[in-house]
This record gives sequence, structure tokens and C-alpha cells, in this order.
Amino acid sequence: MSPTHTSARWGIVVLLLLSVCINYVDRGSLSVAAPVLSDEFLLSPRKLGYLLSAFFWSYTAFQLVVGWLVDRYDVKWIYAGGFLVWSLAMAATGLANSFAALFAARLVLGIGESVFLPSVSRIVVRLFPAEHRGLPNALVDVGTKIGPGLSTLLGGLFIGRYGWRALFIGVGLASLLWLLPWIYSVEQMAVFGSLPFWGMAVASLTGGWASDRWIDRGGTPTRVRKTFAGTGLILCAALMLPAAFVMNPTLSLGFLIASCVSLGIFTSNVWAITQTLAGPEAAGKWTGIQNFIGNLGAVISP
Repeated sequence: MSPTHTSARWGIVVLLLLSVCINYVDRGSLSVAAPVLSDEFLLSPRKLGYLLSAFFWSYTAFQLVVGWLVDRYDVKWIYAGGFLVWSLAMAATGLANSFAALFAARLVLGIGESVFLPSVSRIVVRLFPAEHRGLPNALVDVGTKIGPGLSTLLGGLFIGRYGWRALFIGVGLASLLWLLPWIYSVEQMAVFGSLPFWGMAVASLTGGWASDRWIDRGGTPTRVRKTFAGTGLILCAALMLPAAFVMNPTLSLGFLIASCVSLGIFTSNVWAITQTLAGPEAAGKWTGIQNFIGNLGAVISP
């Protein structure tokens, strides 16, 4: 998840805020429903204490696991997976018919909700520079304050009218709707990130076709190939520099796309030059040597 589009970044922050509200509503619902559950399941104060603390057993333990996961794998999908798990666990709580089932549902809820803070931290760091992280962090933190208030207010009203099971099942299943805009935003960011590669693919195909047409119409192969390769490489370097230094993310993306398009013009002809110079007998060897030298940059750069 990279900071390529301002509106997309803040859209993701809003979704995080909503998810945190849901997170705290879900974890706090048991406290609201505790008096009713105690009567229905004949829970002693000790058993009720176990239920209330079960969430934190798994939630606390999985902080270390999730922290490692979000730094190693795609945080967008880890967060979506955690959200799915905790929403289903919330709904499953409403289906429980025993203390053991309630206890298990709370443990799973803790596992799912453990993705919250490590994931949010990872996402904010990826989307915002250090000097602009105060507001997005504050907005997400607002959810940790609104959520308990909503849990107490709406939970009490809901239980009074529809019962505690309807609260857990209804909130758990309704929360799944959050995943739709989240997945859409993920796909939107993926589209922005893929644009340079699509541009390069189109330019490579066009450059290869256009160079062949020029040669068919009488152009000298050496001159044609050198013109396309040289022009593409020069433009690529010239456009890559402003992409690295401009502060506007959208403008930077535009320069990056243009640079990759130029690189496509270069790559569509550079191998044809090697094949022409080497001939049928040595084309494989020359290409291997050229590609070996070209990939040394990837070996050295890290």
C-alpha cells in the first residue's frame, strides 16, 4: 500500500476509523450483555470474569504474531482477514448455547481483533510521511473512544428491544459490509500501482511494431533500432528524476508512468540489436551476457 493518491489515502483512513469503531463495539458488547447472560447461563461471578478476560488472553498473545505478519506479508489482506474473523466470532457469540461456546467465541474474537493496532500502524507508516502522521493516527484513535460509547448506548437499546442474541448476530453480520469498500479501496490502490507496468507493456508492443514498419518502408535496421533504443533510454532517465523529487504524489505517478513508457520503447528494440550483432550462431550467448550485466544492478542496489 503506497501513497500514490491523496483521496485514496484518506479514504483508507476513514475506513480504518469505521473498522476501529466496530472493533470496540464488538469487544465491549459482552460487558453490556453480561447481566442478561449471567441470568440465562447461571454464570457465577468467577465464570463471568473468565468470559470477560478471555478476549484479552488471545488478543494480547497474538499481538506478537500479528506484528510479525504485517511486516512480512501484505497488511491489507491480513487486516481484512482479521476483520472477517472477528465479525464471524461476534455473530457466533449470539449462537452460543453454553459457557464453553461463549468462551471459545471470545477467544476467537480476540484473535481477530489483534490485527487492529499493528496493522493500522503499518498502514499509516506506508501511506504518510513522518511529518503528516499525527492527524491520521488521531482519527483512528477517535474510533477507540466512539466505539465503547456506541457499544453502551446502542447495545443497551438493542438488547432491550430484540434480545442479546440479536445484538451479537446482527452487529457481527452487518459488520461484514465494511469489507466491500475495503476490498474496493485495495483494488483501487492496486490499479494505481500497476499503471506504470501497463504503460510499459503497451509502449513495448507499439515500439516493436513501429520499428519493424519503419524498416519495411526502407529504414536501415541499425539506424531504426538505435533510434528507438536511444530515445527510449534517454527519455526514461530524464523523466525518472522528477518522479523521484516532486512532492505531489499524483504528479510523481505521472512522471513514473511516462518514464516506464519510455523504457518500453527501449526494451522493445534493445534485444533486436543484440540479435542482429550476434547472429544466429551467438545470439543466445550474447543475450545471456547482456542480461547478466543488466541484472548486476539488482544484486548491488540493496
